[in-house]
Amino acid sequence: GLNAASEAARLMAKVLRWNWRERRRQVQRYREAVAAMTAFTAAEERPAAEERPAAEEPA
Repeated sequence: GLNAASEAARLMAKVLRWNWRERRRQVQRYREAVAAMTAFTAAEERPAAEERPAAEEPA
């Protein structure tokens, strides 16, 4: 998750020879990607009553 991103980037930086700026950039890109993915999910999780109009009474 997001809490592990910095640690994952630190480990990857050793292998990929990232400097601190690249590591920070990669973590930011990851956070932005997660935000974009979860924005849609958050909208789906709203209660159905909020998403549909109130039921009309029968005529």
